[in-house]
Amino acid sequence: MQTFSRLNALAFASIFALTCAPDSAAQQSGPPGMVFIQGGRYKIGAEAENIRELIEEKQVTALVTETPQYEARLDDFFIMPTEVTNEQFARYIKATGDRPPQSWGQKALDDATIAYATAMGKRREEAKKNGEPLPKIEPFSRTEWWKRNWQEAEWAVPKGLEATPVVFIDYEQAEGYARWAGLRLISEEEFQAAARGDTERYYTWGDSFDASKLNSLEAKKGGPLPVGRFESGCSWVDKTGKVVDERNERNQDDVVGIYDLTGNVWEWTRTPFSAYPKFKPLEVKGSGKKKEKVGYDFDANNRSTVGGAFNAPYFGSRITTRRNSARFQSTDGLGMRCSASTVPGLDIAESVLRADLPPSRRPKDTFYVAEQITAIDLWESTDGTANVPGYRVIESYNYLAFIPQEKIPVSSVMLLKDRSHEAPFQLGAFSTTVPLLNPELPPGTYTLSWRAKGEFNEIKPEPVEGEVQEIRMQDDAAQEPVLEPEFPFNPEKDTLIFRDTSGEIVGWVTVEPPTEERLAPGKVTLKDISPEDAAKRGTKAGTELKFQVYVQYTKSNKGFRFDIPLLVKGGAVDKNWRH
Repeated sequence: MQTFSRLNALAFASIFALTCAPDSAAQQSGPPGMVFIQGGRYKIGAEAENIRELIEEKQVTALVTETPQYEARLDDFFIMPTEVTNEQFARYIKATGDRPPQSWGQKALDDATIAYATAMGKRREEAKKNGEPLPKIEPFSRTEWWKRNWQEAEWAVPKGLEATPVVFIDYEQAEGYARWAGLRLISEEEFQAAARGDTERYYTWGDSFDASKLNSLEAKKGGPLPVGRFESGCSWVDKTGKVVDERNERNQDDVVGIYDLTGNVWEWTRTPFSAYPKFKPLEVKGSGKKKEKVGYDFDANNRSTVGGAFNAPYFGSRITTRRNSARFQSTDGLGMRCSASTVPGLDIAESVLRADLPPSRRPKDTFYVAEQITAIDLWESTDGTANVPGYRVIESYNYLAFIPQEKIPVSSVMLLKDRSHEAPFQLGAFSTTVPLLNPELPPGTYTLSWRAKGEFNEIKPEPVEGEVQEIRMQDDAAQEPVLEPEFPFNPEKDTLIFRDTSGEIVGWVTVEPPTEERLAPGKVTLKDISPEDAAKRGTKAGTELKFQVYVQYTKSNKGFRFDIPLLVKGGAVDKNWRH
C-alpha cells in the first residue's frame, strides 16, 4: 500500500518550486508563451437552479452534468493563451511521425471518396447486368480511410490555416502533443478557473450572450477561425495571475488575454467524464409540464471536452458546459489547449509514470512520487503567424529527470548497505530526451537501483510458523547453495544500476556512498569536462551533470542523499536550462 500522503507530496513540491526557481534571466520561469494563473479556491460547475431552468427551456438533459457547483483548490499553473494551432501541432507531427489530422489530407481524401463511389457504381452496374442482387451501398468513412491509409497519402497544413486551431485529433494524439511539448492537457477545473476567476459568470465577459464576442453557431462562420479574432471575448489576467473583470485604460498595459475559451472549437481535457461531488438527479418540468427526474449515465473512460465550438449554440458555449467525448473521437470541431505546472518537470514526471512506467511495468512494490522530481529542462520556440501577444510555436522540449521511490524501508546507511547485498534497492526512475555518454544510453525511461560494494548475501527463506520442515537428503537440488550472481559491473564498487522498462540491466555508473540527511529539494549541477581533464580522469569529455537527490526513509523528515553523476555530449546541456 502506498503510504506517502498527497499532502506531504504537495508540500514538498511547494518547497521545490520556491527553492529551485531560475537563478538567471536567461532561464525560463515557465513554458514559452503561456499565461500564469494563481492558485486558490475556484467555484466549478453551475448552480442547480440555473441548470434546471435551462433544461426546461432547451430540453437538453445532458446539462445536468454541470451540477452541483462545488469548490476546487488549485495550485498555481500556466495555460496557453490560445487553442493549439495547426502550425504548432505540425512541429509535433514532423518530430514524432504521428498521424496528421485528416483535414491536412483533403485532396487524398477527395480522391479516395471519388474512387470509392466509382468502384461502387461499377459493382452495381455489373450486378444489374448479370441479374444479381445489387450490392448494399455502404457509406464511405473518410476518418477510417485516413487512419488506414495516411502513411501512403500526401498531406500538408492547409495554406492560410496555419494559425487556425488543429482539429480532427483524438485524445491519444492530444496527450501525445502535450507530452512532446513538455506540457499537459488542461483540466476542466483549470479551464473554468482561467475563464471566470473568482466569479460565477456564464461567459468570459459576463452573463449575457453576445455573438460578436465568440465563434459559436450564432456567428454563422461555418468553421474554426484563426485564434485571437475575438479580443473582446478574452479572459483577462493581471501580472499576479488573477483573472480580472475586463481590460480598460487603467490596466491595459498590465493584463494579458486568454483567447477563445468559449467558442471556436471544443477543447480536450484530461478530466474523466465523471459526476461532480455529491451529484444527484434534478427534478425538472418535462415537455408535457409533468415533473421528472433527470440523471445521467457517466463514463469515466470518456473525457470532458469544454468551451463550445463554431457549431455549438450559445448555451453550449458557456464556461461550465461539459461535453461527453469518447477518447477515439476526432471531428472538425474538436481541438485542444495545454496547461503546465509551475513545478519544474512535474508534468513530464506524471506523463512518464502514466505512459512509460504504469504499475504493470514497475518493479514489485515500487511506488514513485512525481511531486519530488529533480529535473532540468529546456524549451526551444519561435514566433508563429498568429497575431496574439505571447503566442509561441514550440520547436522542441528536452529534459533529464529523476523521480524518486516513495520510501526506503530502512533507517540507516549501514542497514541500507547490508540489505542491498541481498537485492539492489530501488531508488526511482530516470527519464531523458538527451543521449547519455556515461552510462552510454539512448533517450528513454529507466528504473534505477543501488547496490553497495561487497559480496552477495544469500537470501534465506524465513520458516513458516507452525509448519514442520523436513530435510529431504535425497533432494539434491534442495541442497545446492545459492550461487553469487555474475554481475555485469564491478561488485567491489558502489553502483547505480539502470534497467529498461522490461527490467533488463542496460547500464551502470559507480557512485559515492549515500549519506543520511534531512529531506531537501533535489538539485542539478553542471560541469564541463575538457578533453585534457577527461584524459587525466580516464573518462570521456563532455558535460557532467550531478543529480543530488533524496529518497525518504522510515523517519518522515529524513532520507538518503544520493549523488548521481551523468555525462552528456558537450553543449547538449548548458546554464540556459531551467533547473
